[in-house]
Amino acid sequence: MPPSLTAESIADAAAHVKMCLSGHSKRSSTVIDKINKNEKATQIFSSSSRKKEQLYSLFKNWVYICTSAIAERAAGQDVYVGKIIGENADQSSRSILSKLYGRSGSKLRNRHFKAPIQEILPVMSHRVLDLLAKPNPAQYRPAFVQSIALSLLITGETYIFYDKTEDGQEYIWPLPSSWIEPDKSKNIGESYLLRTSALSQPVAIDGSNVARIYNPDPKNPLEAISALETQFSAVNIDEKILRSQDASFDNGIFPHLVIRAGGMPDEDGIVRKGQSLPVLTQAQRKQIVGAIRKLWGGVQHSGDPIILDGLIEDVFKVSRTPNEMDWQNSVGQVKGRIFQAYKVNPIVVGEITGANRAQAIIADRQFCDNVVNPLLSQLSLVFTYFLLPKFSSDRMILWFDPSTPSDDDARNKAWDTARRNRDVTKNEYRCEILDLPPDDLPELSPVISNPGVITVLGDLFAKVEAGFLSPESCSIVLQEVLFMDEDKANKIVNGIKVSEKPTNQIQEEPETNEVLV
Repeated sequence: MPPSLTAESIADAAAHVKMCLSGHSKRSSTVIDKINKNEKATQIFSSSSRKKEQLYSLFKNWVYICTSAIAERAAGQDVYVGKIIGENADQSSRSILSKLYGRSGSKLRNRHFKAPIQEILPVMSHRVLDLLAKPNPAQYRPAFVQSIALSLLITGETYIFYDKTEDGQEYIWPLPSSWIEPDKSKNIGESYLLRTSALSQPVAIDGSNVARIYNPDPKNPLEAISALETQFSAVNIDEKILRSQDASFDNGIFPHLVIRAGGMPDEDGIVRKGQSLPVLTQAQRKQIVGAIRKLWGGVQHSGDPIILDGLIEDVFKVSRTPNEMDWQNSVGQVKGRIFQAYKVNPIVVGEITGANRAQAIIADRQFCDNVVNPLLSQLSLVFTYFLLPKFSSDRMILWFDPSTPSDDDARNKAWDTARRNRDVTKNEYRCEILDLPPDDLPELSPVISNPGVITVLGDLFAKVEAGFLSPESCSIVLQEVLFMDEDKANKIVNGIKVSEKPTNQIQEEPETNEVLV
């Protein structure tokens, strides 16, 4: 049975976590090596821990490419803290985050604060933000988030350990899922067991200081499952293909050409085909190889013919080409299974063969919507319910900025349309599109940006002058259409000389009884 939860055991567990993650452990061998060598250590590691270690060992090849692409994109997103306000103050953080990470999330976010406009008041400074910027002595926020994401993607679960020292220092550590697991003898989330080979016995730590993030197994919602587990056969096949190729290079002999020397001459001095071949000495072989290299070696002799005579009877290729040494069909199928398990399109990780711009945009959008943002939403919920209550009793929420696909053309068109409609200011356009600092110059008049308006204004003023449009109506048009203030619009209208002819007088055509032919 694990020891009971005491202040000393929690302090020992925290100290051991710091020692292991900070790289100050005196033991240099890996955990899996200690398991194999230390019989006592093997007894304290559960089958679940050994399975996690096996999954961590598969972090290479295609698995590394897929998981690293996801974790690096997630680690590059900004993090924010805000206070739930207004009519939605009683709304749960979960429902707000679901809106933030939904497909319409970009419409709900304020472009400056990156937050839902009507539901959250962003907090520009908070202790949690400071803690996440430097979570522990060994990591900054990108490395911390990447560690959490990689463990979740590889093993299906990961843990966050909150530690507060006696002198008031606060740290949060990412724990590999092979080091810790729930204490099944206690209630769910009440206690966890820290198991490493450096400990003779597992140490129980308080569940209030540990957050577990996991992907539930359908057959047991309390257990975790990862995409890597579901594709273990494909990963194993890929490993064997690489081993077979490696063995081919290690065990193979790779002469590029075979040169068959001519036979021995007969009594008449004629070399006849099919006669016994001479046995050359080492010096003779080197002499022939050197002569052949001198005559036909190098790129400058590529394509030159070779003459077969009595000395050389035949020349033929013997080495296999790279295509012949590859498992062409198997490699593509195995790669596809692994990438599909992680929902990663090869275009996202840099494969551009046969791809175009439209495919790249769709692939990146699918990557953001179906892979990265669900992960960020999961992390946001955990940090909101796990970290924030330790620092504030207010209704607060923490969220990562959702990942968005990069489409410069569509973005520029949207900003151009917004600028024409005056939905964004000149300085917003300068900062976002032109990458220029804001200036203090006034906004340009729509008349200058659209010269066609001048013609319309001329017709408008002519109607006022002719008495067909009242000055009050003209002033309203200038205010509503050209966004002029009332005083300026009235000053312009008052400067127009209005005709004395009544506005309702219409010149009528003279009556005539003549019939037009």
